[in-house]
Amino acid sequence: MSRRRCPSRGASATGLVAVRSVLLAFALLSAIGVHPCLSASRAQPLPRESIESPPAENDEQTLHDPASLGQDEAKAPRAAGSNPAPAESVPPVEPAPKRNLLEEKLAEGEGKEAGPLAFETEEGSFILITTKPHYTRQQAQNELDRVMLEAADDRYEAAVHSPRVTFWFPLDLAYVRGELLLPDGQQFRRDHEGMYVGHALIGFDEPFERRLRAVRVASRSMQIVAAGGTAIALLIVAFAFLRLDRATRGLYTGRLQTWAVVACAVVACITGFVAYWIPWI
Repeated sequence: MSRRRCPSRGASATGLVAVRSVLLAFALLSAIGVHPCLSASRAQPLPRESIESPPAENDEQTLHDPASLGQDEAKAPRAAGSNPAPAESVPPVEPAPKRNLLEEKLAEGEGKEAGPLAFETEEGSFILITTKPHYTRQQAQNELDRVMLEAADDRYEAAVHSPRVTFWFPLDLAYVRGELLLPDGQQFRRDHEGMYVGHALIGFDEPFERRLRAVRVASRSMQIVAAGGTAIALLIVAFAFLRLDRATRGLYTGRLQTWAVVACAVVACITGFVAYWIPWI
């Protein structure tokens, strides 16, 4: 005898499957609808009030603050076509006018009497030379050269403290006119009688000091040469005495000693003569 299925059980199972299918579809639809909402809520921008960092009061203080305005102007970008303002041009410094010391001395009334006149200023030591009246300018020029050379020699000897320095290292007129005579330091004027009077101004500064240094070096070189020559001469005398005494086996020792003393005396005399003429500076 065969079994028959109950129609109520089959209908209930089919309904249960349908309910489960509907619930599953609703769950899927719910999941699909929730995810876009979440993503949209996450991507939504923040409100503008939260982005603005400083409050309105701070903005007003910044706008009315002079220091902040200066910083903003300093930080402002420069325009593309604008050029920086040119710096103020500094005017060149004009050199001081050249001083003519001879004109100043003659304007003060100096140089009325013939001869040298020594004086000193902040610029150095000078000698103003004035000649006697002459009929021609050449005569006044000749006397002016002679007096200039004599004045330079006197100052030269006084500076080196030796009267023999002019013998070994004399000054010449070319040196005086080229080194000691100041630029524009020579003039010829006419007196009330129409005669020529020469004026010259020579200075003893750096050129004269260079000459004195060269003379001192030359003098010390001469002193060294004189001392070395004396020592060599005495050594020669001693060597000759010993060599001759050994060659004669002492037979002429007394005579050789006499000649050695005479030779030493001659060397001493020559050394004294040379030392007298050497300018010891």
